[in-house]
Amino acid sequence: MRTVMKYALIMILLAGCAGPKRIRPQGNLPESRQATFVESYSPTEWTIRASGIGAGGKREKEIEAVNDARRSAVYFALYMGTDPLLTNDDEKKRFAALEQEFFSTDNIMKYIAWEEVGYSSRVKLPDKRLKIEKAFRINVGLMRADLISQGVLAITAE
Repeated sequence: MRTVMKYALIMILLAGCAGPKRIRPQGNLPESRQATFVESYSPTEWTIRASGIGAGGKREKEIEAVNDARRSAVYFALYMGTDPLLTNDDEKKRFAALEQEFFSTDNIMKYIAWEEVGYSSRVKLPDKRLKIEKAFRINVGLMRADLISQGVLAITAE
């Protein structure tokens, strides 16, 4: 009976040491927000090299860094570069209402037409986080169409 009690106590202590799951302070927005335009693959797809930062356990860190890089690539297409999709303050204000939902992992995956298999760069940061960099092909045509249907962008003659 004492042995069972010891094991139960150990299990409770270990569960308490695991701590709460890390909550991203910026919600679904990318932490890194570092990306560069590589090429226009087609009229509707851009190749973007983006960085992502992840924290947590070894495997969790890698998954979180890749998801952050995906978000950074989509963020670049929306806000940065020489020809972002959101060009004026009115569009940015309308987008702000659905920003968190838009950057959910399930939603951004539909805009990624291709993803580099490996990493261009993989660095362990001094604070034990992981920073990766890889290329993505973002379907900005589909993203533009979705933003028009959601009332964020106005229909324009192309």
